[in-house]
Amino acid sequence: MTDLTYGLAPWMPSDPSRELAGKAYQLAQRSAALGGLPPATRIALQDMLRTVNTYYSNLIEGQSTHPVEVDRAVRAGEQTHTPGVMISLALQEAQQTVAARAEASHHENPTDIEFIRRIHQLIFEKVPETDRLVRNGPNDAPVVVEPGALRTTDVQVGRHVAIGHGDLEAALHAFSDAYRPDGPSLRGDQGLIAAAAAHHRLAFLHPFVDGNGRVARLFSGLHIDRVLEQPAIWSLSRGLARARQTYYSRLGDADAPRQGDHDGRGPRSERALYAFCDFFLNACVDQVDYMADVLSIDGYKRRVEYLVRQASEQALPGVPKLDRGAEGVLKAVFIEGELTRAEAGQRSGYKERMGRQVVSELLKEGLLVSSNQRGPVRPRFPATYLDYLFPKMAGPSN
Repeated sequence: MTDLTYGLAPWMPSDPSRELAGKAYQLAQRSAALGGLPPATRIALQDMLRTVNTYYSNLIEGQSTHPVEVDRAVRAGEQTHTPGVMISLALQEAQQTVAARAEASHHENPTDIEFIRRIHQLIFEKVPETDRLVRNGPNDAPVVVEPGALRTTDVQVGRHVAIGHGDLEAALHAFSDAYRPDGPSLRGDQGLIAAAAAHHRLAFLHPFVDGNGRVARLFSGLHIDRVLEQPAIWSLSRGLARARQTYYSRLGDADAPRQGDHDGRGPRSERALYAFCDFFLNACVDQVDYMADVLSIDGYKRRVEYLVRQASEQALPGVPKLDRGAEGVLKAVFIEGELTRAEAGQRSGYKERMGRQVVSELLKEGLLVSSNQRGPVRPRFPATYLDYLFPKMAGPSN
């Protein structure tokens, strides 16, 4: 192949009006504004958002196992019997593992081919082989998806004929070099535009037999974190899933070849890449704004009041009874991030013994978490309570 971009150019859309740069700047500024929460609250939100990302990434693929269903299956010890639960848990664990690895090694390049392969491996390595069988076409024999293995066959997805498998590894190296976030020209606003463009180009390459969408979304979340220099407290997959048809449409449009002399210089359409990046950044900004709204202290307090009042009267289906003293504890731990057990008990408004009982109840229900039996308590946001604390975060379960 003589094209050293392997059909992927242009790598970036031109932005003469700087509209994309303006949206990228908004994204960076508004995302940074979410970082003022206490570290323990931020960590709890990141844990919760892994569940949310998983739900919406799977939903985009047509798999709708709700976080509440996953939680129930785990509590009942039935997670290995339900494919939807298994892929959800695998994707959550993959997010946690690669995020921890990326945070521990700030010099690791998320666009590196081995990093991308590792994402795929982590998602699929615990999924049984029987649930990793796919067919490229209705008349084709089933193929096993090997965790982390690049495809060794040529594929067509809809109208899109992916790059030949013989050129795939070289194309991924070109992709890595073009989008590496430590590149001097891909910092700040340009880095976020590059993350948007890289999402399409990775999907266009279709590196794996199956699982490319989930890999691309997990990869893009990490890519954005690296550009922002902190983990995002919002869900990329939620933003894409809320506009699923437009997402697929813009992805497909950006596959198109260059449309005449006024459509950039590479083999792919620059206008279509611009439109995809515009959509992608809009989806991100929408999610940052949503999180800014649901994380407002006053709004959160009101929702805690409603949750505890209704749960104390056993008026919420599927939600266990809570003591009214839980209200003060849940408000305080969200705002302060971490409390000693004595402090948490005091925030219940009760005397010591009753305060301890409220804290124990909240630990049992998973609304508080602690590293040991006597250690301080921190917030946690279980799936059962998700949409009461953060409206429309994942939608109602069945």
